[in-house]
Amino acid sequence: MKTSCKIFFSVLLSGLLFAGPAGSTSMSSSLLARFQHELVSHAALHHQPLQLTAAAILARSVSGMPSVLRYSTLLHRAQERAFAGPAVTWAALGDCGDRQNLSDCINIAALQHLEQQAPDNAAIWLLAFDHASQADDLAGQEHFLHRAADATVFRTYYATLLQALIRTVAAQLMPPDVVHSISGRQGNAPAAIYLLAAGNLMYLPTPALAPPFAFCTEHSQLRGVCLRLAKNLIRGDTVTARAAGLALTQRLTDNPAQRQWAARQQRALAWRTQQFSGLVLRARHDVRIAQILLGLARQGDTENNIQQALLRKMNRALNPPGNWNPDGLSKN
Repeated sequence: MKTSCKIFFSVLLSGLLFAGPAGSTSMSSSLLARFQHELVSHAALHHQPLQLTAAAILARSVSGMPSVLRYSTLLHRAQERAFAGPAVTWAALGDCGDRQNLSDCINIAALQHLEQQAPDNAAIWLLAFDHASQADDLAGQEHFLHRAADATVFRTYYATLLQALIRTVAAQLMPPDVVHSISGRQGNAPAAIYLLAAGNLMYLPTPALAPPFAFCTEHSQLRGVCLRLAKNLIRGDTVTARAAGLALTQRLTDNPAQRQWAARQQRALAWRTQQFSGLVLRARHDVRIAQILLGLARQGDTENNIQQALLRKMNRALNPPGNWNPDGLSKN
């Protein structure tokens, strides 16, 4: 699966957030941690589930928080509130207590709750597939693959959670030194707000899509099931999901026209992601681009839609020129 552009964008965000100018990494991290502490303290005074969830996500990357402001505590408060929906429970997937390595954890209680809250969401069943895969449970993998294929959406609640994070970050005036620590010496506040919100969101658990891709290619009798799953992924709320769905379709379909369509769409997606990543880089020093980007993210739209909307507003083509390929090399 060609997800290199998505990986590049993730590295871009994490690099911008957690590595300041040469020789100033420690100071930048300290400034950022102090500001996030203030954001969490302010948001924790509220009682809305999504505000508390945003506070929890921001608290997750800050060490030394008092117990009342820790990730687990704030999530527990959010989940206890009335109308706490699946987006809140999704954030709780990363609640793994005091584990040092949070990148590969899944809170099983939260996953089981999601299965009840949103049984029509393929992303939830692919998380269950991951768990079964790690346990070498072949029957479980096939069962959860069927459930994911029978669902009608693939949703990581990206739009809802990013919107909540941006509202929380923007609620407090960001000091200039924090702006510069995030978006550079010539940086601007709208870019810094977006980068801080998106950068924290990317570390929440999401389904690993390589294992079901491999499972589908190894079990030819499940081709029809896997093609239904691919349709859900293509319509999913993240760039990675769409890329995986297109790759799975191209690999499994026996329809030449559909295979060609999937290949064209993969190429277009790689182009859009590359163009979008470049605009995010420029946004750090171009307040007009930053304001447009932040405005789109505030609307609560999916990652794919934000990407396309920004390209349109900046008069960028949604499809690549004929001499472009995903490696950035021109054809001879």
